[in-house]
Amino acid sequence: MLEVTTHDGQRLLAERVATPGPGWAEETLTFALDEARPVEFRVRWDGRAPVAMDWVAVAFADRPQPEYTFEVEDLPHKLGERPDPDASGGWAGFADRNQSLRIDLVTGPARLYPAGRYRLTLRARSERVAPGPILRLSVTEPAGRVLARRSVEAAELLPGRYGLVSLAFELRQPTVVEFPIGYLGGTGVFFDRLELTPEPRPCAPRREARGARPFGQEGCQEG
Repeated sequence: MLEVTTHDGQRLLAERVATPGPGWAEETLTFALDEARPVEFRVRWDGRAPVAMDWVAVAFADRPQPEYTFEVEDLPHKLGERPDPDASGGWAGFADRNQSLRIDLVTGPARLYPAGRYRLTLRARSERVAPGPILRLSVTEPAGRVLARRSVEAAELLPGRYGLVSLAFELRQPTVVEFPIGYLGGTGVFFDRLELTPEPRPCAPRREARGARPFGQEGCQEG
């Protein structure tokens, strides 16, 4: 039995009987809250057979699923927020070289994405010219396993105008992922938005008649 509760488990918001099989399956529960408050996700086991559980992901019902664009100020973060007419949402998150910690200052969104190849792109700009790396882009699972990571050199983000830095990665199965952004110091950084772009997979070698594409290769990209 899957349950969503609130009021320390005293109020049931949704429940569903799940019958797991030999493979992984996704179960969806829809619930509503009339005010902001903590919720709990509970699983009751009948003890009749071994069962394994992997993850729980929650998203607002009126948001697109999957979601591919995020304003940085809408994600969990430890940044200052400043009005910025050049930022896409009119506001930018700001990492201060004298005050911000050298840690992951942006986290989330903990969203489920289908298997495939992707490119994560950050729109940002530096406060001034500085040597060395200033940011670290990562793709991780919520439990912390790193799927992809790279450092961003200060020279990649020039002061005075926003630029784009990206990180390519691949999901071999549907996965809940987060996009932590670590601040490495050196100069202040303005953060605008994150975008996730699905990329075409490479085509398998052709074996059919010339000009034909193997079954299941629609949308692939010739290498």
